[in-house]
Amino acid sequence: MAKTHWSGVSYQITKINLYKDGKHGKAWGIVHKEGRPAADAPKKISGVHKRGWKYIPNSKVNEEDIVKSAVEVQTT
Repeated sequence: MAKTHWSGVSYQITKINLYKDGKHGKAWGIVHKEGRPAADAPKKISGVHKRGWKYIPNSKVNEEDIVKSAVEVQTT
């Protein structure tokens, strides 16, 4: 997910916490810059209840890069 006015920055959503009314809530995710993870741990995303979010589907290239980077981290 990414804001429509962001370029090169997106989030992979990892956790969502909705309030009882279902209209508000909080979300956490891993930030990606230029398609690559920029952090290891999830971060709280600000402005999740505002408009202007767009869905970015995963591509095979990004999924393969994530797996490769995870393997590299585990071997070091």
